Amino acid sequence: ADDGRGPSGRGFGRPDGGAPGGSARPGGIAGGERKGRRRGKRQPTPAGANAGGKGPLENVVVEEEEEEDEDDLADVVVGGENRGGGTHIIGTCVLMCPPGERELRMRKNDIELFERRDPNDRNSSDETLAVKKYTRIVDNVTPDMVRTRDALAMTASYLYGLLDDRPEVPFMLKSKFLWDRLRSVRQDLSLQAITDGFAERLLEQMARFAILSEHELCEETATVTNPDGHNSHLNVEQLAKTLTSLRHMYDDRAARGVGTDRPGAEAEMFAFQLLLRIDSHGRYNVQKSEMLNDLRSARPAVLQSPDVQLALAANRAYHANNIIEFFRLVRSASYLQACVLHKYFSKVRSRALEVVNATYGKQAMPLAEVARLLHTSAEEAEALAVHHGLTVQTRRRGKHNAAPSPETDSARGKVLMIREAGFIEPADEFPILRSPIVDAKRASTYLAEIVPRQTGNSARSPPKSPKPLAIPKPRVAATVSPPEKAAAVSGLKAKQAATEADMEKLRAAVAAKEAEIKRRKQQLAAAQKAEPAKAAAAPREPRAVGKSDPPATATTS
Repeated sequence: ADDGRGPSGRGFGRPDGGAPGGSARPGGIAGGERKGRRRGKRQPTPAGANAGGKGPLENVVVEEEEEEDEDDLADVVVGGENRGGGTHIIGTCVLMCPPGERELRMRKNDIELFERRDPNDRNSSDETLAVKKYTRIVDNVTPDMVRTRDALAMTASYLYGLLDDRPEVPFMLKSKFLWDRLRSVRQDLSLQAITDGFAERLLEQMARFAILSEHELCEETATVTNPDGHNSHLNVEQLAKTLTSLRHMYDDRAARGVGTDRPGAEAEMFAFQLLLRIDSHGRYNVQKSEMLNDLRSARPAVLQSPDVQLALAANRAYHANNIIEFFRLVRSASYLQACVLHKYFSKVRSRALEVVNATYGKQAMPLAEVARLLHTSAEEAEALAVHHGLTVQTRRRGKHNAAPSPETDSARGKVLMIREAGFIEPADEFPILRSPIVDAKRASTYLAEIVPRQTGNSARSPPKSPKPLAIPKPRVAATVSPPEKAAAVSGLKAKQAATEADMEKLRAAVAAKEAEIKRRKQQLAAAQKAEPAKAAAAPREPRAVGKSDPPATATTS
C-alpha cells in the first residue's frame, strides 16, 4: 500500500529521500539549491502556550529570508535529529492555524485582512478565519504545530474560495495572502513527508493558481515605483519547481505500480512544463536542451495526450514564426494553457510585425488590418508598432481606411507606414497586457479552474468560445489533436472562411497585376532590343531629284 512517504518511507521524489530536481534537500517539494541563510530572533513564549493543545512556540526559531527566490522549505530538526536522516512527524492540528500561533499573532497585531472578524481590527480573529502563516521553522517542531491531512485540505479549499469571495478586494491582495499561506501548506506536507495522491492533488492546485495569477496580475508587475506589485519571476520560478516535484512524484508512483484517480492530471502538468520552456520570458531563462530532456524521460502515454500534443504544436508554431498557427492553437487551448502561452504573445506579434515591415512593399496598411494580423486591439497594435520604431500616421477618410465598425473605430484613419522606418528592438520589453482572448476562456469562478472536475481522461476544462476574429484559419495538422470545437463557433468558422476567400481573391488579383506588369516589361525590353537590328536590315529608297536640287555635272579627266 502507498503510505504517502515514497519508497521505504523516505523523503520526497528521489529514492534517496532527497529533493527532486535540486540538491539533496530533505523532503523537498520544490527543488533547487539553498542560498545563504541566517537565523532570526527566538520568538517570546506566549502565556499558556502549552495549554489546550497550543504548540510550544517558545521553541520555534523564525528565520528571515535573505532572498525572495529561495526555496520555500527549510531544513527541520525534530527531536535533535535532522529530517534528512529519515525522521518525520505526523501532524495533529485539526484547524487551519494552530491556536498558539493565532493567539501570538493576535497579540502582535499580525492578523491579515482575510483573517479578521472586524476589517479594521488587526488583533481580532478566530479558528474559522486564521490560517497558519509561513515561517522558516528550523528546530523543535511538535505534532500539534503541524496540520493533519484533513486540515490541509480544508485550508486549501478555504484559500481558493477567497478568490471568488469579496469582489471588492483587489486580486493582488488575495494573491499575496494565498502565496504565503500556500507556502505553509507545502511546508506541512514536507514536514510529514507526504508524497501520495493527496500531495499530488494539492500541488496540482497550487500550480494552477500560480498559472492563472500570471495572467491576472500581468499588468501589476512589481517595479521601482510599485515595489508591492506582482513578482512574476518568483512566481514562475516556484511554479517550475512545483511542476518538477510533481514529475518526480508521478515517476515514483508509476515505479511502485500505484494507480491514480486523476488520469489526465499528469499530462496536464507535463504540458504546462513544456509550455513554460518554449522560450525565455522575463527573467526566467530557458535552455534549449531542457525540453528535449523532458521529452526523453516522459512515458509514451503522456506524450500522446492531447494536452502534450498541443504544447508541442505551440512550440513548433512559435519557433517557425507562424503567428496564424500559434493563435489558432491559443484559441483551441484551455484557459490555463492560454495563460502560459500569453507569456509569448508580445514576442510572436513583434516578430510578425518585423516580417511585415521587411517583406511588404512600401505602402500604408490600415491599422485595423494590422490589429487583425497581430490578433490584438488597434490600440495595442499601434503601441507595439511605435515601440519598435515604426511610423503610424492619421489620414483622412479614403481608400486606406477600413469601413466603420466597432472593431475599427479606434483605428479609423490610422495607417502603418511600411518601410518608412527600420524595425528596432528596444532594451525595454513591451508592457504585457491582459488578453481578451485568454479572459474569454475562464470559467465563471476561479475555483473551477483550480479544482476542475475530472471528466474522462483529461483534466482540462473546456475552453470558452473566443471572440470572433477576421483571420484566416489554416487546416489542422495531422499531428495536432486539439479538443473539438463547440457548435457555438460555427458562425465564426463561416466568417473566417469568407475572410479567407476574400484574401485569396485579393492575393490572386495582386499576383495577376504583378504578372501583367512583368509581361509588359518583357515586351518593352524585347522591342527595344529588336529596333536597331530592324533599322539596319531595312533597304534604302533612292532619293527623288527635286527642283531645288542642283544639276549634275560631268567630270572630265
